[in-house]
Order: sequence, then structure tokens, then C-alpha cells
Amino acid sequence: MHEHVSYRGAYVWSYLPELSVTWGETEARRTMCWVQPPGTPSVGHGLLDAYHATGDETFLRAAERTGLALVRAQLPVGGWNHLHDFADEASLREW
Repeated sequence: MHEHVSYRGAYVWSYLPELSVTWGETEARRTMCWVQPPGTPSVGHGLLDAYHATGDETFLRAAERTGLALVRAQLPVGGWNHLHDFADEASLREW
């Protein structure tokens, strides 16, 4: 998940196996992430659970990367939109 599915540590809800199509509430661009469950925060929690269960630091590093993706997606006022596009705001408006 961390190495092949995530985009900069972030996630949407559903993926075709070859990542040609991704979905959040609707079809999403590859550069997008969903902040509401079962998107990025849910995967981050799963990665932390895997770390606590196994002690494998790979899961902890992936969870940290996911947390940093949420920091990048945070709005200047402190909250989050339900989705974020890492491409830029123009890409999100076009979508």
C-alpha cells in the first residue's frame, strides 16, 4: 500500500489493481486523496495498528508519511476539506 498505492502517503477509497482508475466518493485523479473515511486517516490508523501488532518499523514509517500527507492537505484555517488534490487548486477546480 505504502509503496505502490499511496500518492505522497495519501489514499482514496478504492483502486483498480493497476491503479488506472481510483475512486473516492466519485472517480478521483491519481493526485487526489480523501480525508474522510475510509480514506487517508483510516489507512494511517491501520498502519499504526500493524506497527503496534508487529513492531515492524516499516509500518511506522508508512504511518508517519500518511500523517505528513494529512498535514499537507490541511487548510490554512486548521481544518480539512473532505478531499485534497496534491496537483494544485486549479486541478481540483477543473475536476
